[in-house]
Amino acid sequence: MTARQSLEPDSAATADQRQAPAGRPGTLAGRIRRSFSDSAGSIVFTDLFAAAVPVIPFALFALATARIVSLTVTLVLLVILGIGWARVGHRQVLATVAQTVGIAAAAAAAGLVVGTLIS
Repeated sequence: MTARQSLEPDSAATADQRQAPAGRPGTLAGRIRRSFSDSAGSIVFTDLFAAAVPVIPFALFALATARIVSLTVTLVLLVILGIGWARVGHRQVLATVAQTVGIAAAAAAAGLVVGTLIS
């Protein structure tokens, strides 16, 4: 197959599919647009959920208890994330969990340092 043949429309595609304007469901542009909106929506939801997890205990418990609950829940979710990351990447679970928790701990330490320097 030549490069020119690979650029030609698929002969099995119907005339409607070949002539459909960009963005219609049957077109590549429509599938990309739908895929982007689906992934964008899931990213927004998961980001909001991830941001809310450490904050929710402070609305429900006294300050001392909320700190412990927040750290515990966050640690458990980081371990679950590390296990999932290890399975998807076919990596060693313990090393991947340690890396995930270590990155989060480094980010928390950096946040504390910056917060201390600013205030």
